[in-house]
Amino acid sequence: MNRKNSILLGVLLGVCAIALCVVLVFFAMNSESSDSETETTTAADAEGTATDSTSDDGSAVSTDDTVYGDGEVTLAEYIGLEVGASEVVVSEDDVQENIDACLEDYATYDTYTEGVTVQEDDIVNIDYVGSVDEGEFDGGSYEGYDLQIGSGSFIDGFEDGLIGAEVGTTVTVTATFYDGYGTTTLTETGEEVDLSNREATFVVTINSLQRPTYPEYNDEFVTTYFSAYDLSTTEEFEDYIEEMLYYNLVLTAVWDEFVEACEVVSYDEDEVNDLLDQTVEYYVSYYAYYGYDFEELVSEYGYTLDEYAELYMLDSVKETVKEKMIIRAIAEAEGIEVTDEVYESEAELYRISYGYDTVEELEEAYTKSEIEFSILYDLVTEFVAQNATVYDDSAETETTTTTVTE
Repeated sequence: MNRKNSILLGVLLGVCAIALCVVLVFFAMNSESSDSETETTTAADAEGTATDSTSDDGSAVSTDDTVYGDGEVTLAEYIGLEVGASEVVVSEDDVQENIDACLEDYATYDTYTEGVTVQEDDIVNIDYVGSVDEGEFDGGSYEGYDLQIGSGSFIDGFEDGLIGAEVGTTVTVTATFYDGYGTTTLTETGEEVDLSNREATFVVTINSLQRPTYPEYNDEFVTTYFSAYDLSTTEEFEDYIEEMLYYNLVLTAVWDEFVEACEVVSYDEDEVNDLLDQTVEYYVSYYAYYGYDFEELVSEYGYTLDEYAELYMLDSVKETVKEKMIIRAIAEAEGIEVTDEVYESEAELYRISYGYDTVEELEEAYTKSEIEFSILYDLVTEFVAQNATVYDDSAETETTTTTVTE
């Protein structure tokens, strides 16, 4: 699997190796910890332990025995990692799914504000106000939301209820929250209400509609959009997709267990703190986008922002730093490096992959060091996947099948 394959895999699978993108289900995470003032939760990994408890006055107490130093990791064996052949099977459907994803990526869109009705695949810009029997609820209203019909991103019944509606009109849609959805508060009274399995009514105004036109899949399409990857025919394109999916399955099967087997000797404190700060900044921006003050939300559960970060973000940050140390250690051991020449060619592929007009624009969106590490990550994981051992596990599969059948 050459480097062009690796970069293209990121495009096809929608993987962005540069950006740190994490999702926090804030209220679900904290509802359990707020049930009792005396509850103690322990989060531990192989290298350090963070303990979250509450003191007599309800404030958070934490201890962290992370070992800091130069930033050193002891590698487990990474040559010949084993994976069963049955785990790395790429089907025709898998290849077709990725072809379809590429066609979607290069679709063009026509915008309508009147005269058409909503259909599957349309992207509608909507305002909506949701309510249950007791009244409107917090989080149930929004203005200017872009929703792709058929994406399944809204609760059951919402998207289907918009199909056939005319753009520029206001319609009423009935939808049902899934089991275990959780609670919210009524907008007018502040009373808590459980939305699990509840039917809700949404008044939806369809402001505009974007309808995609997909390019025809042929050699011209491949040449137009993927010539930078040395691809010019649909046959070459499909072979590359199959190969990339195969190596991605290999890596998926072996990587996490390998990372877990590596042992951290010490963490670089600056690296940990920098990434922790970036993570906090992400959450603050993420919640601000939806009109919430993250620091205020955290304070409602008795934490300062720093306390919350240490208790609920530090472990995942340390795992990320551990993985970065592993990548750098393998690169050093195997002589893998991002030279100026490699950076120039790979940054150009990144530019194409993520839709920037120039490499300079790419470097404005992400720092050069982030891009360099992303390239190094791809090179190292590619090396590990190519040097994995794929063995015939048909006998194991047959034994398992027989046992289950019996």
